[in-house]
This record gives sequence, C-alpha cells and structure tokens, in this order.
Amino acid sequence: MLFGKRKELDEEKIEQVMEDFTKVLSKLMEKHLPRRMRRAMPKKSKWGKINDKEKKEELTKIKKKGLNSWLSETVYEICQEVGSFANDPDALEKDLKASLKEFKKTGRFR
Repeated sequence: MLFGKRKELDEEKIEQVMEDFTKVLSKLMEKHLPRRMRRAMPKKSKWGKINDKEKKEELTKIKKKGLNSWLSETVYEICQEVGSFANDPDALEKDLKASLKEFKKTGRFR
C-alpha cells in the first residue's frame, strides 16, 4: 500500500501547536490591523484565549480532519473575517499564507 496510516496526535501536542499558532497570528494581527481594532479583538478573537468548551470542540475537529487541514482552514477563515478590517488585506493574506507555510515546515506534521 502506498499510503501510510495517519498518526494519531496526543492532546498535549495539539494544544501546543494551537498555542504556537495563536502566537504567530497575534504577531501578524498587530502588524496589519489598526490600533482600535487590535484593542477590541482579543476579547472575542480566535487568537485570544480559548475557553475549555471551545478548546474541546477544536480538539475533536483537529482529530477528525487532521492538523494540517485544520491550520489551512483556520487561516482561510481569518482571511475572510479580518480582511475587511485590515489596512492592506492583500498583504495580510500573503503574510498569513507565508507564515502558515513556515509554521508547517518547522512543525513537521501532516
């Protein structure tokens, strides 16, 4: 068989990836969003703190889909939601995709 069986990631590894990814996103949001928007976003945003219920939902979603596809989907959703508020939406999307690619390289997960 050509295709290998997908590895099951433990919850600690997934939580660590989620935390690292939120740090990357927060740096990008600081760079691309206006000051007023940055001050309002951490209360309700995905890159802010996640409560336990949302974290469990995200963990089940990641286990079902896979970490790689979840990251790609999250970046796409953020581009759609935040793009209209950004100073330069095209640069935001370009930076998000570049940082996602770099994050996937350093994480070495599939």
